[in-house]
Amino acid sequence: MVDLESRRQDGAPGEDTGRILRRARRLRVVSVAAAMATVGIFGLFLAPSLRQHFGIRTTLLFETLIVGAALVLVTAPLYGILRRSVLELHNVREAWRLEAIRDFVTGLFNRRHFDGRLDEEVARSHRHGNPLSMILTDVDHFKKVNDRHGHQAGDAALRELAARIRKMFRREDVVARMGGDEMAVLMPDTPMDQSMDKAERLRQRVAAEPIRLADASAPVPLTVSCGVSAVENVTDSGEDLVRRADASLYEAKKTRNTVAAVQAAEEPRRA
Repeated sequence: MVDLESRRQDGAPGEDTGRILRRARRLRVVSVAAAMATVGIFGLFLAPSLRQHFGIRTTLLFETLIVGAALVLVTAPLYGILRRSVLELHNVREAWRLEAIRDFVTGLFNRRHFDGRLDEEVARSHRHGNPLSMILTDVDHFKKVNDRHGHQAGDAALRELAARIRKMFRREDVVARMGGDEMAVLMPDTPMDQSMDKAERLRQRVAAEPIRLADASAPVPLTVSCGVSAVENVTDSGEDLVRRADASLYEAKKTRNTVAAVQAAEEPRRA
């Protein structure tokens, strides 16, 4: 994410807006004065001699070239200021965009962005008849990590877990932090069975690789419970998908460190 404060302290391109405007006004005055002086000197001292030796057409050509060169030289500093200002505006807009869609702790997408993409993908699934599934994960007994190691260590554990989850899924999958230690993965063009397999691999990998924390003498073991859901018919909405994923996660949390899927008209399934 763009660090706006550090860029402002460095002074480039995050200069103070008032300072930039004052500098631009000074450069404008200097530029106009320099251009007028160049044209005046040429017209008073050089043009008569050039007309006498080379004729009026050659003199006009020289005058055009000199004026053009003067304009290029005097506008170059203004172009530099404009370029830096445009780059700064782009950086600010990009930072705001990332802050609007990213979770600041894990770097994953936030709930707002996830909900927007969920509606888009459900509509696309209905339109093209493609499968769409979702995995909802929750860290088992995560409160114990916070209580034993502190909330900063808990945040570090979430960041590590988020990085592992992100690496396991495709670029087109939407991985988001839903809140607390709950994360979700929206998987376009993926049926329920494949999502169940992916969730099971995720569960196994987390359980097999304890997380190292800076203030812990030994790696901290973690496990996750996963709930899986999928679009089942054309009447399903994004809310239906999330509700069934949440119900599936509730089933998985009954035993913890497991994967479950609740379908609309079936008994809960377990991996």
